[in-house]
Formats: sequence, C-alpha cells, structure tokens
Amino acid sequence: MANSVIHMNNIVKTYEMGEEKVDVLKGVSIDINEGEFVCILGPSGSGKSTLMNIIGCIDTLSHGEYYLDNENITTSNEDKLTEIRNKRIGFIFQKFNLLSKYDALYNVALPLLTRGRRYKDVVDEAKNALREVGLEDRMNHKPNELSGGQQQRVAIARALVGNPDILLADEPTGNLDSKSGEDVIHLFKELNKRGHTIVLITHDMNVAKNAGRIISIKDGLID
Repeated sequence: MANSVIHMNNIVKTYEMGEEKVDVLKGVSIDINEGEFVCILGPSGSGKSTLMNIIGCIDTLSHGEYYLDNENITTSNEDKLTEIRNKRIGFIFQKFNLLSKYDALYNVALPLLTRGRRYKDVVDEAKNALREVGLEDRMNHKPNELSGGQQQRVAIARALVGNPDILLADEPTGNLDSKSGEDVIHLFKELNKRGHTIVLITHDMNVAKNAGRIISIKDGLID
C-alpha cells in the first residue's frame, strides 16, 4: 500500500429501494499507484459509475475501507470529502460542464476562484493549464466558439489547474467524434507521461486499451 494513491479494500455499496436492498458493489478491492494510467472498464449497470463516485468522494461506501494517499477516509465527514473533491481530485466528465457565458480562461480558473482566490492572482495558473492541453491560442474563446474536442481540452485544463493528486475521467470521449476522441486519449497519455495519475471510466475497449492497466468490472465485482 506504500505507493498506492488509491487503496480500496472489500468495497460494498448497497442502495435501498423501498424495502429492497440492492448491492451495486459486492466487495471490490483495487490498488492504483502514483503515476499510473488505469482504466476501469465495464458495461452499463456493472457498477463502474458507482465505483467512480466513491473514488471521487461524490458518494460514500456502505462497507469496506478506502485509503487516499495512505489516509483512511472511509468515515470522513462531508466537509472533509468536499475538501478532497476540491483539492485532490480533478474531474473530467462526458458532458464538458463548461459555463457558456465565460471564455476558456475563466472556465479553467473557476476551481481556484471557488477556493476564495482572486481572478487576477490565478490567471497565470489558468493560462499554464491551457498551455498544457495545447489550447493557448483559444484562451479567450467561449465554449460555443470551440469544437467538442477543444471543449473537452478546456475541461481537462480545468481539472489540472488545482494540481490534484488524481485525474478522474468519466467517459471523456463519449460526446466526441472518433478523431476528437483519439486526440483526447492521446492527451491523457501525454499527461500520464508527465507524471499525472489518471483513472478513466469507460465501457469502450477501444478507449480502455490505451491505458497502462485495465480493471474490468461486471455485476459489481472485479472481473
């Protein structure tokens, strides 16, 4: 566990639906090390989105243990989980979730602004994040002036700007054409080479095969 960024032991997630209890995760154990590019691969209903939400501290587990950077966060309160989401995990979603009335630079700066910092103090960091994804020439463009692939790159820059421990990507190519999807996956591979730890969730083997390691999940169990 010494080098694990993520260590999950026997994770169970149970949802109550009326009087019925449904186990979505049935004892999942995974380790992801610093600097890895790991894909969690599974069909719809496999439990991969629930696992992603627990990794990202969006949801909590029912049973088991979760260590993040060797810190046991299994029973952390909501304030602690919010801090983890804000500072230690960068999220990239299928739907880019950009604010349409703001340009790329402001969209990328937003995570730092939510920490109480002033825009003029974070502009350089936002510009550097956009350079890291190859969009320095699109900083002042609004989302509707960018292609889908460019919008996803802005979303990746937004995830990078806070220098998180982990980039967590949920079906990041799902809304892109094949060429744009390939470009985004190439970018993830480049970011991984630069030392970023990446966990990517997908149902698509063609996407998954680009990762350094694939964790397959089916029916709430590691396959």
